[in-house]
Amino acid sequence: LDALDEALAGIDAESFAVVFLHAYADPAHEGAVGERLAARFPGKPVSLSGHVAPEIREYERTTTTVANAYVRPVAERYLRRLRDDLAAVSAEALPGREPPDLLVMQSDGGMLDPDTAAEFPIRIVESGPAGGVIAAARLGAALALGPVLSFDMGGTTAKIAFLDEHGPRVENGFEVDRRHAFKAGSGLPVRVPSLDLVEIGAGGGSLARVDDLGILRVGPESAGADPGPAAYARGGTGATVTDADLVLGLLDPGHFLGGTMPLDLLAAQTALERHVGGPLGLADEEAARAVFDTVSGSMAEAARVHAAERGVDLERHALVAFGGAGPVHAWSVARRLGIRRLVFPGHAGVASAVGFLAAPPAFSVMRSATGRLDDLDPAGMRDTLEGLGREAADTVRRSGTGTIQVTYAADLRYRGQGFEVRVPLGESVPDLPAVHEAFLARYRELYGRTVDDVPIEIVTWRARAERPATTPDALQPANVPAARDATPHGRRTAWLPDMDAPGEVPVYRRDALQPGDRIAGPALVEEDQSTLVLGRGTARVLTHGTILAEPEALP
Repeated sequence: LDALDEALAGIDAESFAVVFLHAYADPAHEGAVGERLAARFPGKPVSLSGHVAPEIREYERTTTTVANAYVRPVAERYLRRLRDDLAAVSAEALPGREPPDLLVMQSDGGMLDPDTAAEFPIRIVESGPAGGVIAAARLGAALALGPVLSFDMGGTTAKIAFLDEHGPRVENGFEVDRRHAFKAGSGLPVRVPSLDLVEIGAGGGSLARVDDLGILRVGPESAGADPGPAAYARGGTGATVTDADLVLGLLDPGHFLGGTMPLDLLAAQTALERHVGGPLGLADEEAARAVFDTVSGSMAEAARVHAAERGVDLERHALVAFGGAGPVHAWSVARRLGIRRLVFPGHAGVASAVGFLAAPPAFSVMRSATGRLDDLDPAGMRDTLEGLGREAADTVRRSGTGTIQVTYAADLRYRGQGFEVRVPLGESVPDLPAVHEAFLARYRELYGRTVDDVPIEIVTWRARAERPATTPDALQPANVPAARDATPHGRRTAWLPDMDAPGEVPVYRRDALQPGDRIAGPALVEEDQSTLVLGRGTARVLTHGTILAEPEALP
């Protein structure tokens, strides 16, 4: 420690990360360094790897801790200001009352108190997309849809998630800031609990171009929000998915964002002719349709590949579409995947925010402790799991009051394997034989077999504490019988999926639809944040603005 003091002389750092090689097993030495840093640099945050990511694999633990330290000063300042401003607004609007609780979404779909979020900001990196998955899960449960494919398409990317009867899948980590877009291994690994999200390089701002081989490519490059698509008339000259959607008539240039942001149709046509139509010898609508079909096909193929990797049968799934561009492309994606039911929540552009309201306060803790399962001390295993459960529950108590449920899990593998399998262990601490049997059952479920005469190793113990959350009415739609045909607001020429050429289609305003209304496609349903594109089939309006659609069977 004295040598550390000498090394730190003259350093003026804003934040510190401390990583020792075996801190996942014993964080005492990291703690001693952390105390010395806190004394020498009062008020400066210190991130210890034994607290941030107490798992084996020192590289991932290091990158996670350094990333946490990097964003922590900014996160602390922002959350502190947000809490103070919320209290001030609350005091003015609701004098004499306590300000509402402030909770922060995590990447694994659980809510966190702001102090803990400020200490571990790396846990909130994927918080926005996680909210959308929670919304899709609640809708799927309310409508008894069975397996669900969550489809979130915004301005720069699309994200999909596969949900089963247990809800969304949770992974041990993910990558950020990939050097090669969507290429695994080219980014910074972050070792924190997160929902299993598949990112696809396709969004409303994705750029279309013809490569040197004369092949149309869409994305992953994006026009972003500034300058944005050519249709935004903010200086963008590239041809984007949004420009194609506008030329196809899927978007109303006078009703975008509820009419607050008119779109420039001529600019969109010019960009498409320059970058797509001219090089390929296509008219405006044909070029736009080529972009639409290419991006929809790319998203469908990515979903198909990832479903195969996870052993998922997509045709059993219902697709829940949201995000600004999700409802525009969901029908075409579902057609390609053989999906027969689509759900469009009301206010699709802000579905992730609505999902926040349904997310439970929760916190996950873990501790790596490698060794053969049959060599473990049963009492030691019980102490470890119970201690993790108490730590997780104590953190959740900071988020409010209510019953807390703790569940346990373990990462296990056969000796000699490089990667482990997450094994749920239930709500009570099991004995060793039960852990052994749970691993065999999970391994058989994933791979169709088990391996005889090879020892099983424990890698990481896990505990998650959760306090149930209420689900907002918007995510609890009820089926109603289709009682009447809806009245369209108007008609316009558009080229929708399942149509061989542009034609006149009915246009409905979503805020004018009532539960029980029936819509026959092809048709368009407009709202302020998005446009719902329906091909050939039928759609029914449920309660709370949710629309359930079913495509016609393909020939």
